[in-house]
Amino acid sequence: MDKKTIIPKWHPNHPPIYDISKSYMENAEFGPFFSGLLFQRPPIKTHIDFFGFRLNSPVGVPVGPLLNSNWVFLASKLGFDILTYNTVRATSFYGHPLPNVSFVDRKNEDNFVLREMANNDLKHLTIAHSFGFPCRSPDFVMQDIERAQKSLAAGQILIVSAMFDEACQAAYLAKSAGAKIIEVDLSQQEGSEMQRITKRLVETIKPIPLIIKIGKGLHSGQLREILVAISQGGASGICGLSPIATSIVNAKNKSETAYLSGAGIQKEALQFVKTVKEILHKEKLDLTLLGCGGIMEPSDIDLFLQAGAAAALSATGMTWDPYLAMRYHQQKAFHAS
Repeated sequence: MDKKTIIPKWHPNHPPIYDISKSYMENAEFGPFFSGLLFQRPPIKTHIDFFGFRLNSPVGVPVGPLLNSNWVFLASKLGFDILTYNTVRATSFYGHPLPNVSFVDRKNEDNFVLREMANNDLKHLTIAHSFGFPCRSPDFVMQDIERAQKSLAAGQILIVSAMFDEACQAAYLAKSAGAKIIEVDLSQQEGSEMQRITKRLVETIKPIPLIIKIGKGLHSGQLREILVAISQGGASGICGLSPIATSIVNAKNKSETAYLSGAGIQKEALQFVKTVKEILHKEKLDLTLLGCGGIMEPSDIDLFLQAGAAAALSATGMTWDPYLAMRYHQQKAFHAS
């Protein structure tokens, strides 16, 4: 790729690679829905160390958008180097019925209003989603994780996410499938249980590195307690922010729990990264920090890295703008030349 190569910027008419009018399983089987060009990325001149792996960049995708090996393969070709295979369960589950994704406007911290359509700019695109952690059968997952691993280019890594309430079984399944790094979201667990749960998970998957993902609603004292606990339990990394749980009034005027992702949670996500980084430094904890939540544009990647994250992962951003990583790499290459 040279300076004459023009990678398209996001436009409101560009559809996301996930079709929200279709079920999760339909997207998994027939997607990703991408018809753009696959550009050659700029020459890779520097690398980063990530849990002992030599990677091309700190840019990636958190749990959520990469439904199976086909989605991992596309994200790999689009320049995302840290790729998270969507949540693995010990049993198959086909997820919640439609609709799974709605657009929202964030008026203030606890006030969200449903929109009929997506925003006209990515800086404000926020979604509420409820999937129920769908997953194909363990036999399929075992084979598909292997396919996903083989689809990666040099300098890329696959993280496998395991279902939190089936964590040991699901994590062992991921290990058996050849996962190099495993992540478990413990946002719903009590802080006092973190060390015990983490230690059990580490024993189940050792010597594979374990990343613990946590969410919003924790003050610095609680975060410190959790970080110390998971570090003592043997975890290798911490990831946040998880999508923020909230109550949404649906079309039938009933309140239901959904999870917020996208631009509307960037403020909390950045603050999470800054606070965690301070605690890790103060307590001298050896945990690699992964940041996510509201990374919608290439400049947002730098915001998270400058805040202290070792990696910046985009879910909603990459779903609506699959060229996000490639534009970031191109900008970095131009500035370095």
